[in-house]
Amino acid sequence: MLVLKTLTCHEGYSMKFTPFANDDDEVRVNRDLRVAFQAFSTCVQSTEWRLGENDTTSGRRLIITGRDDGRGSYGNYFRIVETQSAGIYNIEWCPTEVCPTCRFICGTGGILRENGRILLGLDGTPLPVEFQKKDD
Repeated sequence: MLVLKTLTCHEGYSMKFTPFANDDDEVRVNRDLRVAFQAFSTCVQSTEWRLGENDTTSGRRLIITGRDDGRGSYGNYFRIVETQSAGIYNIEWCPTEVCPTCRFICGTGGILRENGRILLGLDGTPLPVEFQKKDD
């Protein structure tokens, strides 16, 4: 599961966004893409985001890390959506480019506080995000 930490600095973790459309090399809003942390992990698993099962305590769907190798593999696709505030976005799970004929219960990423931890899940209060391009 993704656990948000309070950082003393203003910079967060570097992320890698990979568009679903193979012919597209730009990340665009309202388009399906994969999200992964650009960090080394001591765990032997992917740092790619995916939709997890419903949390038994809250009933919300958590965003966790790892590859979705299930039928259709829709769980790894998210999208960046604009909010009404300039430069502020939300992360949404609704992989309609991956499967245009599927009927998903889409949701927006938000925070969930549980046992002193801050988790990322769908539904609830949306978590506003800002992006800063990483200098190479």
